[in-house]
Amino acid sequence: MSGTGIIYMDSEHGEDTRALFGRTHPATAEWLSNSVSRYAQNLGGQATHFVDDIYSRFKEINSITITNRVENFRNRLNSLWQVDAIRPLTNINDIQQAPQSMHRWVMAHPQIRRSWNREGCSGFDGKYVDVRPGGAGVEHYDYRRVMHGVVVEEKYQNFHEPILDERDLLTILEKNNILNTWRVIDGLLGEGNTDPTDPWSGGVIV
Repeated sequence: MSGTGIIYMDSEHGEDTRALFGRTHPATAEWLSNSVSRYAQNLGGQATHFVDDIYSRFKEINSITITNRVENFRNRLNSLWQVDAIRPLTNINDIQQAPQSMHRWVMAHPQIRRSWNREGCSGFDGKYVDVRPGGAGVEHYDYRRVMHGVVVEEKYQNFHEPILDERDLLTILEKNNILNTWRVIDGLLGEGNTDPTDPWSGGVIV
């Protein structure tokens, strides 16, 4: 049997197969477009909706936005082999694909935290667990755990509070790793409004 056939694949984000095969070559894109047109003529008017959907997804595959999402999907795959520890995150990809142990400390960054409180950032696609809702900066429990014993050029404040978990007692190295990550976040937020807590790299922080 001969003729033109179309393989139609669907997924929630659409990144899975595209991450494997990469962006479509222009010659391949033209061939696919012509194939869809010929197939539509053979099917007739009853398949208009189906063909329109194919065109829509075909254009989406070749968009810059989806190309970025594919790259981020690859980064997510790479992050599966990361050590789940409190460690410095040095760029936007590292932060967006942060290991679980770093989620709460990224979210303790004052500007990120304020955005989270007004539902203005992703919070790692809903994976962030907010132990103590409300507050930002010195008013936030996690921020105080990081800044405990750290010398800053601000008005001195003293807090006496119970420790919720022994794991909240950060070592000097862990605090340094978090503070270095916060400095990277400062730079990223100063350059634009890309959400550092969005694993799919498609959102903006407000």
